[in-house]
Amino acid sequence: MDWNGILYEVIIGVIGLLLTAIGTIIATAINKHVSNENLKITLNSLHDLIRNSVLQTYQTYVQELKDKDMFDVEAQKTALSACLHLIKTNMSNNVLEWLTANVRDVDDYLKGLIEAQIGALKNSGK
Repeated sequence: MDWNGILYEVIIGVIGLLLTAIGTIIATAINKHVSNENLKITLNSLHDLIRNSVLQTYQTYVQELKDKDMFDVEAQKTALSACLHLIKTNMSNNVLEWLTANVRDVDDYLKGLIEAQIGALKNSGK
């Protein structure tokens, strides 16, 4: 394996650790401030889905384009769309029902959560 391959593996590992740490902080906040157990499960499930989808999109799409210095505005839009599709595909019925009942525009809400997860990743030292 060459140095680029090793560096790539290290970066992916670090990103995974950062997302795990951020996820732990958010899950702790949810569990501390939400008293309804079903709501806790739903919010934690949504958060995990967002985090995992962002990481998967980064690993399978974004990283390669960034390495080639090709991650332009159009690629960013494509990544956001792919991540949103991944979330919707893997979303449980309980989460979908909660979102539909509590959020005016589900797509905009999910996009905001995706952007927040990306921002948290960027601000955590990546």
